Amino acid sequence: MLIAEPGVRQLAREALRQHLEELREKRRAQGREVALGLPVSTRTYDRVR
Repeated sequence: MLIAEPGVRQLAREALRQHLEELREKRRAQGREVALGLPVSTRTYDRVR
């Protein structure tokens, strides 16, 4: 288990948000619907939280 020091959870959340935004940009560039990534991103977010 990761010990949640002050700021660690915030950093993880920030990194995840940035990662998801990059994935959305790639999908947009490929002309796909952003909604396709929602189930995966939700599951990932729940794991981080």
